Amino acid sequence: MTYELPVFSEPGNCIGIDTEVFFPETLNYENLPALKAVCNNCPVISECLEYALRVKVQGFWAGTTEIQRRHIRKRRKIVGQSVTTTYTTPGQPTVDL
Repeated sequence: MTYELPVFSEPGNCIGIDTEVFFPETLNYENLPALKAVCNNCPVISECLEYALRVKVQGFWAGTTEIQRRHIRKRRKIVGQSVTTTYTTPGQPTVDL
């Protein structure tokens, strides 16, 4: 199944950064401080987090890791929608993450 990447109310701080840094091959986020710095003061961090919680995306979103979001979902009693890791951006080729 293919999903379009979310469209937020304005561009996030991550726009223009190589997306590979947000999707490591392992859950060992060696560059976690740098990733958190990108998300700090991001104008769409709340929208990004809600999307990541609802859709159960992989990778680093809204200053959180997959494990952190799992705990947030449990605390908030959110049942997120599991997705495959194939995304598309309108007008862009499909991206497998």
